[in-house]
Amino acid sequence: MPKTEDALPPTENKTIFQAFEWYLPGPQDGSDDETPSHYTLLTSLLPHLAALGITHLWLPPGCKATSVQDNGYGIYDLYDLGEFDAKRNGQPARTKWGSKDELQVFCQVAKEHGINVLWDAVLNHKAAADDKEVSHAVKVDPKDRTKTTTRPFEMESWTVFNFPARGSKYSDMKWNWVHFTAVDYDARRKEHGVFKFIGQGKRGEWATDVSEELGNYDYLMFADIDHSHPAVRSDLMNWATWISSTLQLGGMRLDAIKHYSLSFLHDLLRHLDTTTSRGKDLFFVGEYWDSKSENLQKIIEEFKGRLNLFDVQLVHNFSDISRGRNLDLRTVLDGSLVERTPGHAVTLVQNHDTQEMQSLAAPVEEWFVPLAYAVILLRQGGTPCVFWGDVFGIHGPRPRLPACGGKLTRLVVARKLYAYGQQRDYLDIEDCIGWTRSGHKSKSNGAGLAVLMTNSWDRKSKRMFVGQRHAGETWKDILGWELDVVIDRTGFGKFGVGHRSMGVWTHEKAPDFERLSRFTFPRQGHDVLVDNVLAGGHREYTLLMSEPEKALSNAALADEVEALNSIYSPDTLVVQSFSSTTHETTAILRLPDLPFSFLVSFPADYPTDAPPTIIGTQSTGGSGRGEGEAAVTILRDVLGRVWTPDQVCLFDLLEEASPLLRQHQDQHHHGQVENYGTDVANRSATIDPPPTSTATGPKGHDGDDEDEDEHDRLTCGLTASSTISPPPAWVMSEPLTATKSTFVARACRVTSLSDATDSISHLLATNKKVAGATHNITAWRIRSRQPPNPHAGIAAATIQDSDDDGETAAGGRLLHLMQLMDVWDVVVVVTRWYGGVKLGPDRFRLINSVARDALVRGGFDVKGEDPTTNSKPNKGKGKGKK
Repeated sequence: MPKTEDALPPTENKTIFQAFEWYLPGPQDGSDDETPSHYTLLTSLLPHLAALGITHLWLPPGCKATSVQDNGYGIYDLYDLGEFDAKRNGQPARTKWGSKDELQVFCQVAKEHGINVLWDAVLNHKAAADDKEVSHAVKVDPKDRTKTTTRPFEMESWTVFNFPARGSKYSDMKWNWVHFTAVDYDARRKEHGVFKFIGQGKRGEWATDVSEELGNYDYLMFADIDHSHPAVRSDLMNWATWISSTLQLGGMRLDAIKHYSLSFLHDLLRHLDTTTSRGKDLFFVGEYWDSKSENLQKIIEEFKGRLNLFDVQLVHNFSDISRGRNLDLRTVLDGSLVERTPGHAVTLVQNHDTQEMQSLAAPVEEWFVPLAYAVILLRQGGTPCVFWGDVFGIHGPRPRLPACGGKLTRLVVARKLYAYGQQRDYLDIEDCIGWTRSGHKSKSNGAGLAVLMTNSWDRKSKRMFVGQRHAGETWKDILGWELDVVIDRTGFGKFGVGHRSMGVWTHEKAPDFERLSRFTFPRQGHDVLVDNVLAGGHREYTLLMSEPEKALSNAALADEVEALNSIYSPDTLVVQSFSSTTHETTAILRLPDLPFSFLVSFPADYPTDAPPTIIGTQSTGGSGRGEGEAAVTILRDVLGRVWTPDQVCLFDLLEEASPLLRQHQDQHHHGQVENYGTDVANRSATIDPPPTSTATGPKGHDGDDEDEDEHDRLTCGLTASSTISPPPAWVMSEPLTATKSTFVARACRVTSLSDATDSISHLLATNKKVAGATHNITAWRIRSRQPPNPHAGIAAATIQDSDDDGETAAGGRLLHLMQLMDVWDVVVVVTRWYGGVKLGPDRFRLINSVARDALVRGGFDVKGEDPTTNSKPNKGKGKGKK
């Protein structure tokens, strides 16, 4: 008998892509703008979106609205898809998103690629009427719409919709005030408010099956449609069938359904089930923005599962955790809809309404966005929706670059390929959670995956079970942020992540693994899609590069990117964009062990004549109000001190600014963590242990003892007495292992070249493990102890050299690290035990990482100080200070 999890092949994972964000620019003024329409650009992206695993694409509302710059929610005519010369204000008949012809081409190509198009149906209201008319109404209390504040009176309302450009094509319905429940403006008195219509057969009542917020939340905006009117119901039913067949839709996103009759919506869905070719295969998701998931669950049950709803509480959970309002990662799903009804919850991280400066703003800090997407994309339950702004960036007054350093697409592909099979949760620690998916034999040969994430400022690790069938495999992080993991014979692997980060691992030889790193969008359109992100509203196109360092024409900056990411973490300096017009480069600068990240701009001639510019904070990591501005001030002040023409300066900037920023953080946050509720520590863990072993527990079960044993095995083994007295005082790094290769660094104080060579010889003679390693890369920097005597022609002598020991170019890079750190009178030995798999350029990062660890541990990065003395380190100093 097959295992239960392998008995039936799983269905393909659904993934929705929201194909717009609020601030996407529309066509330029005038009719001669030749910029490709949004529909045209989307059409060019369809093959690539299909390859990502996108199964449903949510289009913006594409009906004619108040103007060509309107996103479509100020809707005028449901039947005008960019076909008729109405509301054009001197511009073509198209909507903001394009013409009807372009839309139909898009829908046809989407169908050919197996992508279901979801239409954003705005059925709550109408705007931009053709004329005003006399009507009768009462004014209601805007904070309690059940209370009338006036007697009935005559007013003038903008409620005449004759559609003169379209005429009676597709529909002969003409709208007036009797087809609406209320408006927000009395044109006769030039007065704003909520005016509820009465008279001429109107009951003057709100719909009763709507949200009870504000007493009754039937009215939202503009001219509110009366869904109880027979002519209105008939026309809306006709439109729904017409647009579904005209565009070959795969379903609808239903806007603002908390504001109109749910019984009407129920009738509408049943109508579509019986009048369209797709019938009950149509996918419907409603926007009912209520954080009480029990209310949403009741609606889903009333619709007998025919309607899906967005998971509102999950969005708030993501926002709260990312901004430090909740420090317990284990609560990320608490109260969510996906926790209650996983089969009918549409999960999301953010959308056009929740992005900054919008009505439902619930911003998620940039550092947490990858973690949030891992939750919705790689766990069981829910249908995830990926936001345009997180893939391509956000425009507008607060621009934002693509999330995850441009690697979000890798998580989407991982969902398509590997997120199948049994899920095991490891939720025993509040600041570090993980889970594994066992995989299914019908999907990517059962590759499976493992996910670990932390919101801690410390590195975290966890021992997790991925299945005994994976024993001996090497698993790689698909994001390239974390080290490889070798699965042991019992099916466990020890996975580790850096501070406030995450990793997603799968077998390095899993089918299509290489697709994860090779995926790119076409150059055509990509520049246009991300225009204005950094251009302050000007029509300048910015190319976002999947491998930005390769596009840098500035060799000095390219070297600095490589050096900083080798010395610190791989994402310390990440190039995000390169302007083809100004040749300026914009990058994200992250300071080690600090919550802040900054946007930094480098001029074309950096570092010859101009310093970099600190644009501002890219993320404050949930810090308090004003702290990001203070951090920018500190960074700019330090930059002004360390900048010298013709010299790169970011290493000095980080070394001098980091302690100042840490001090600033300590002063403002020391009490915040201490006062966090103690009940968090008592929260019970939810763990599903594998049958062959126990699940991860507290620290002792994370494999720490095993790592200490391995560390001793690799770095000990002295077998001979030293011929040097006293023996060299080596300071060792923590070992790093990647793809079966292990790296360990040692550093010790020396005063002469003979000291350096004797120390290396002693190490090789007394430690068999080191002597038998594949490579021992060495470098030293020594200053002569003999004082300079210019009168005798004796200058201060310095000795700098390195040895690759067969690891081509490694010695020179190690020496370059020592130069950047400005260390003297030190010899460094980096030992590598080769694991049989080539690491490529990544080996230099690992070599530099362990070398820097040894130098910092020994205090050698403090100029002129001996680590054996009691002198206090002066951590703020860097090289070349003026």
